[in-house]
Order: sequence, then structure tokens, then C-alpha cells
Amino acid sequence: VSWNVRWLVDPQSSQNIRKRQRIRRWLDAGRIVLLQETHWTTPDLVVWGNLLPAATVFASEAVNNSGGVAIIIPPSAEIVRRQILVPGYAISILLVYRGQTIRVVSWYLPPGRREEITRQCIQAMPPDDIPLFAGGDLNYHIPAPTSDELERAQLVRGFLAERASMCIDFPGPTHRPSEQRAGNHRQLDAFSVPAPDIFKWTVTPVWTDGQSDHAAIVASLHRRRTADTGVMTSYLIKNLPPAALTDLRSRYGLLERLFQIPSSGFDPVRQPGGFVDPLGPGIAPLDSIGCNEGSEVPGTTGTHYPQVATGVELS
Repeated sequence: VSWNVRWLVDPQSSQNIRKRQRIRRWLDAGRIVLLQETHWTTPDLVVWGNLLPAATVFASEAVNNSGGVAIIIPPSAEIVRRQILVPGYAISILLVYRGQTIRVVSWYLPPGRREEITRQCIQAMPPDDIPLFAGGDLNYHIPAPTSDELERAQLVRGFLAERASMCIDFPGPTHRPSEQRAGNHRQLDAFSVPAPDIFKWTVTPVWTDGQSDHAAIVASLHRRRTADTGVMTSYLIKNLPPAALTDLRSRYGLLERLFQIPSSGFDPVRQPGGFVDPLGPGIAPLDSIGCNEGSEVPGTTGTHYPQVATGVELS
């Protein structure tokens, strides 16, 4: 769970009591909780660590009252190593979770310093083969960066790609401006998982009843049906609903744009030729005739056969 929670400083306020209760529910469900913009100071770290005694709180306090990030680990995980990548803005924990060694990063890219913080993360965390899960507030529109956001978006994607991690696509915004602040609803928060396993994960934005102007983003493994073999066949593709085909096409379109692959369509044969009776034993198939123009099929001198082709159209 990644959550830009904002101002978790006073633990006794009614608002922060509700925030703490929500975090405890996530921890009781076995989830790892990533927080951004906590604005914690060093004394706050001690207080909140005592308020969550069954869990392990690793955090970096705010810098000049800006930022502050934390990772809260449930008792079921074993911590191997902790690292502050950028004080106040990015931290990392190496841990053993459900029998697997993984790395978890909580990061916050503040306005005006997004590229700088990303470059510091790149320097502080060299690439390796450890599966990377990263969540945080990246402060640019994740699905479609604007022209002035492209550089930071490419930096973030490059940082994750070098470590074989990729952000999960999901619909809808994660930030709603308050009544006092004008602006559009935008998807500013992201969660990345190991790229080879991205198809196993889904992300759900969860709005928290006014406890933050950011939604918490909850990453979960898919609950696959037991009857599903996981094998995609032409029959299954043909019977996919239109929404699934649209989603599949959009994902290929996104990959083409990311890797600058020119799109090239195809013209399937819409009217395949009719069925042609076999010519008999010992006579070569019709499609082999075109492979060798000088060959003749026994008993077919001077006979011209129609070329047979088939095509499949996904529409």
C-alpha cells in the first residue's frame, strides 16, 4: 500500500487516529505500507514507532519541513538491510517476505526537485537482480506526461527499467485538489512491481474519506480462477469481450510509443478461398506448387489452380 498521507504529525488528533487505525488494518492484513509526505521530525519517528509496536517503522524525517517518507513492515517480514537513498525523499528496505528476498522503495518527488531526486536515487541504488517494488508520489501525470514532464517521466522509467521493474497501469486519478486549491484531478502516484510478473498484479486507488487529497494505491496479486489454465488460445482470444481487446491494443500501442516503434498494420484476407478437394495419394499439396514454378503435378498438365489463403481478423 502506498499512501501520500500528509501531516501525520500530531498522533492524538482525531484525524490522525483514523489514519493510524487505517494503517493498522493494512498491517493486520499482512500488507507493507509505504508513506510519503509524513512531515515527521526525529521525535515524531519515535512516537509513531511506539504507536505501532507490532510493526517495524523505517523512516526518513522531513527536510526543512518538506517531504518525509516511511516504510512500515508487518511482523511477517524479516528485514535484511535498510537504506536512506535521499534524506527526506526516498528510502529502501531489503527484506524477506513470504519466503522471497525483495526490495521495497518509498519515494516522493517534490515539485521543483523531481529530476534531482530521481538522479540521486539512481546513484544511490545501483542495479541488481533483486525484485523491486516501488511506490510513491511522483508529481507528474503518470499515464500521459505533459511536454514539460517528459524528461522526469523518462528518468523514472529508466530508473525502474534498469532494475527490471515497471509501473502498473490503472484507471482514474490519485490526486484531487482541495476546494482552496485550483487544479485538475490527476494520477500523480504510481506503484511498480518486477516487470516479469506485472501481469499478476493489479492496483486499486482507495480514497480515504478526506484523510488525504491523495488516494492510497493498493497493489494486490490477481485471484485467478482455479479452472483457468493460464494458456491463451485462439478460441479464447476470439471470444474476448470488446473491452479486453481494446485494453490489449492500447497496451501494444503504449509499448510502441515507449520504444519508438513505428506502427505497421496488416491487411488480413477477408474472403478466404473455398475448399479444394484433395487430388489423391502421392500428389503434392497445392500450396507447394508455388514454391517451385518448374515442377508439375502428375496428371495436372496445363491446369491452373486457385491460390488458397486464410486469415484471421480480431474485430
